[in-house]
Amino acid sequence: MDEIDATQRRAGWLELLVRTDDLARRCVREVTDWDAGADLPYSNPQYIEEIESTWAYQWTQRLIPTQRTAAFELLATPDQPGDALVDPDTDAPVWRSDGGDYTAAMPQRLPATAPLAELILDGPVWIRTADDKVYPAPRDSYYGISWGYGGSGPGSLALLVDALLDDINAQAPADINGAPEGLEALLSRKLPDRTVLTRVQLEAARRGESVIIAVDEDQDTDEDDK
Repeated sequence: MDEIDATQRRAGWLELLVRTDDLARRCVREVTDWDAGADLPYSNPQYIEEIESTWAYQWTQRLIPTQRTAAFELLATPDQPGDALVDPDTDAPVWRSDGGDYTAAMPQRLPATAPLAELILDGPVWIRTADDKVYPAPRDSYYGISWGYGGSGPGSLALLVDALLDDINAQAPADINGAPEGLEALLSRKLPDRTVLTRVQLEAARRGESVIIAVDEDQDTDEDDK
């Protein structure tokens, strides 16, 4: 596979993921077992509760029904009851169980056309762009992203933020080390769920400057003072 250009591999998977035949489904299962789907445009399934926050609710409201394609092998077994949905903004598949729970494949890069405006620490982490669109934060096929401790999750998130500040369409980094120290320190802080970090705050942290964050642990909206 390495002798094939990464762009060509990704294009091939895009064609296969929309197929509905058994061979395509088996290919998706094999590649996720092999390398967690590194060449797929989305992978790394994430559980999302509609009632988790206003951002999660906003995201679920834009999902649209679709046919069950090979892409859904990332999310559900062939006999699992539920509904096949798609996020029209990222084309990522989403599975809604009979109980109303959502599992989504996370995009490895965003199709956004406006720069990052806010990072929202929620379940999952969200990105708001300057044109007021909200996306699940992209992530690598293997590494997860999180915050609030000194470890791989905040390290991976700090690398992602560093990349997205420069290029909103950047591929989610496949690493956990090497982010600017200030960003990693900020994201290692025990900030409550639904904390909103603005671009100004993130850029200040990247420069190594002190960032003061006023948070209300009961608030789930993006107030200007966060």
